[in-house]
Amino acid sequence: MNDLNYWNGQRYSACPLAAALLPPPSIRCFPYGKKQGVAPMRPWRFCGSVASEKETTNFMCGKSSPRKTPAKIRILIVDDQPLIRRGLASLIDNNPDLIICAAAGTCQAGLEAIASSGPDLVIAGLSLKAEDGLEMIKAIRRRYSHVPVLVHSMHVAPLYAQRALQAGASGYVTKQETSETLLIAIRRLLDGEKYVSPKIQARLDLR
Repeated sequence: MNDLNYWNGQRYSACPLAAALLPPPSIRCFPYGKKQGVAPMRPWRFCGSVASEKETTNFMCGKSSPRKTPAKIRILIVDDQPLIRRGLASLIDNNPDLIICAAAGTCQAGLEAIASSGPDLVIAGLSLKAEDGLEMIKAIRRRYSHVPVLVHSMHVAPLYAQRALQAGASGYVTKQETSETLLIAIRRLLDGEKYVSPKIQARLDLR
């Protein structure tokens, strides 16, 4: 029987690449019963590591192993306006590495969503109906200190940004800013930095 069909204990079809990669007959390995006086089989090694039969077959026949898709960055939206939540979700989901993991309209629902969905970042409004967004930011800092909070607010006065940052927010962007500015802020916070809208930052520097 042709050596190619039973090289290294695995039956192969006639593959040109496999034939080219076969070692010389003097060092080929065969299963017991195929040839007499040959040492037991040893697994074929790639770059010093033992390759499985599936990996060996794929490599010899020109097939690449499947690659894992990187996990997306999970973002939670907390805003009492449904239109704002849908608009932010549409903007964020257009980025291949970002995904909305949950959305909430109240502070309590937002805290529960953090516990259940495990976001990497929270985008939150300050005015959530009768609730105080600052208190929610403080609660997030106490319970989930590893999760950065980006405030997305209609308030343009520097005082609101200052209070949000003091409460524990990592960034502040007004709702009048462009979508590009919001995405920049998201990236900065995910990199461990802080971010404030340029216009707000300029007014804070003048105080």
